[in-house]
Amino acid sequence: MEAIGPGPREITEEQLVESGPRVRALQVQRLEKVWSVVEGHMDEHLDGTRPMDPRMLEIGLRVVKEETALYRLAKPTATSDEEEEDPQQAALDRRSLVLQQIEAAEAKLKAGS
Repeated sequence: MEAIGPGPREITEEQLVESGPRVRALQVQRLEKVWSVVEGHMDEHLDGTRPMDPRMLEIGLRVVKEETALYRLAKPTATSDEEEEDPQQAALDRRSLVLQQIEAAEAKLKAGS
């Protein structure tokens, strides 16, 4: 690694893209270290050695949340069998569905009068 010398300091977009996987892996390693401490406290609580500290539970939840974000588990992913949906096709499908619902409502109104 190069030492940062005097002058403007920056991280370019190219560097972000290039370093992203390495930095994410480093963050997961650090989060796993924190989790191991939390897990130790949980084990001690479960075997009756030490009462659970609510702060440890909070830290554990934050670790889980951070790892979930790093692995993008909260976002739905397309499986390899599915093709990504074309936004224009999706809009047409929604329009068609709304039109069908309007036509059904009009038919009910006409049948009722």
